Amino acid sequence: MKKLLWLLLMLAGTIGYGQSVKVDRVQKGVEAFYQAEFEAAQTIMRRALSDPTLPASDRFDAHLYYAFSLIRLNGQPDSIRSHLQQAVAIDPGRELNTHLIPPDLYEQYHFVRQANMGSLWIESDPSAAIAVCYDRRSGKSVSMNTPAAFLNLNAGEFDFLLHAPGHDDLQTVIQVHAGRTDTLFFQLGKLSKPWYRSWWALGGGGASILLAWFIFNRDDDTGGKDHSELPLPPSRP
Repeated sequence: MKKLLWLLLMLAGTIGYGQSVKVDRVQKGVEAFYQAEFEAAQTIMRRALSDPTLPASDRFDAHLYYAFSLIRLNGQPDSIRSHLQQAVAIDPGRELNTHLIPPDLYEQYHFVRQANMGSLWIESDPSAAIAVCYDRRSGKSVSMNTPAAFLNLNAGEFDFLLHAPGHDDLQTVIQVHAGRTDTLFFQLGKLSKPWYRSWWALGGGGASILLAWFIFNRDDDTGGKDHSELPLPPSRP
């Protein structure tokens, strides 16, 4: 038992140490960039990106500063754009620190971000419906009440759900187009009552009428004879 606990503690320590090393590696790449060691920063970030277990936030930084290092080294524009696009795809809503990032680098990042993202303006009847926009690629969803503005979405398909009490839900797929804002209007139909609720009163009333008719019109044991006439006593022998 003690040996098992020792192994678990060692495993936990190893995992924690591994995560710390990954974070430190990306941080060292960022530090190398700000020390104008662009080739060293590029090498560090390349190694970090080769690790499939690198956390998403660190992967964002690795792509971003890899692209920034390429810009300072006059690298290939296609490679620069590719890394910026991958950073945007990881976290479309992330804003950069304009006090830290040089203006020319921020401008290139912002240009790529806007060129690869779109927005949606959703209106509905009834208003104040709950609108849910789900990104299959990232597994993230955003919900708000209509009229709703979904901003800075990656171009592509999104699953969309609209819900309002007393109305039928609407489920569809929406295409987000890069570099533009699309306005969409949805009309929700009123929720129809189940058939047993609609016909319960009528069915109950019909059964009552049928029962009353049966009671007042049924034949009795005398075969329908008049009860007011009593039978004569039998003749004596």
